[in-house]
Amino acid sequence: MSRAEAIVLEMEGAVRKLGGDQANKLIVRAAARAADLPETTIYRLLYKKIKRPHAYVVDAIRDAVAAMDAARREREDHQQFVIEARLSEVERRQREVDDIATLADRLAAIERRLDLLDADVGGEEADRIRRVSKRMRDLAA
Repeated sequence: MSRAEAIVLEMEGAVRKLGGDQANKLIVRAAARAADLPETTIYRLLYKKIKRPHAYVVDAIRDAVAAMDAARREREDHQQFVIEARLSEVERRQREVDDIATLADRLAAIERRLDLLDADVGGEEADRIRRVSKRMRDLAA
């Protein structure tokens, strides 16, 4: 295969890549918009009617493919960033829930000790601790 034939095959593949999975007419339109070239030129590249494409055409197609790949990588990086941010938020909330559960367990232990004591000994302070303990258990559940 000669160098010119390799370029023709490369251009046909690049035009299909720029156009996406669509009908050929839509591929031509999308690739022409992306490469900023006339639709007739893209059509002729797609159907291999141009045997030796000009350098400016080849460069424009290659630049458009490179820009499309860069945009795709940027989108993937952003999606990865969003996923990692959401995951860290979920982990942070799980730690908070674990902390609340630990505090609820500690308050429950204090409440059990208060129950062992006479109700008159703790008085109002014991009732407040019981209310806080109940709220913590509700939050942990």
